[in-house]
Amino acid sequence: MNYSHNQVLYFYSLSRTSYVSIVCCLFLMFLLSGCSTAKKIQHLPQLLTIKHYADSKAQIEKDVEKQDRLFDELIQEIGNDPFRYETADQIEERFGSPIFKRQKESHGKMLVEWLYRYQKVFDGDKVYMYFDEQGKLVNLEYVKQKGLVSSI
Repeated sequence: MNYSHNQVLYFYSLSRTSYVSIVCCLFLMFLLSGCSTAKKIQHLPQLLTIKHYADSKAQIEKDVEKQDRLFDELIQEIGNDPFRYETADQIEERFGSPIFKRQKESHGKMLVEWLYRYQKVFDGDKVYMYFDEQGKLVNLEYVKQKGLVSSI
């Protein structure tokens, strides 16, 4: 077949226009489909929050393991006679912060009660410590899951 010069230019311009429109159509579909980074950037704050939560959870797990290890060491120290820590500062420095601290009246005196236990086990072993107003250890109770084991 013989095509004239004008016919060749017409087919060329038609195919070039079709090519550009196809590329534009594909690019538009790519943007609208969510495959672009623009869609990801739109949700970046939420993604960063999830990442921060995952990082925090890992750190919390490490802290829980550390506190449980310190509680095991506390139980071992209680088994040593006599218990060698006498003040709240010494105990907190060695075994970390207790689960809670609260004021409690006992025999007409105000005491500060501390509770140590495993972080995830609520009905497991517990250690209650009672301090006077000066922070001196007055009483210590080690409560096993099945009852009181020792008291000083």
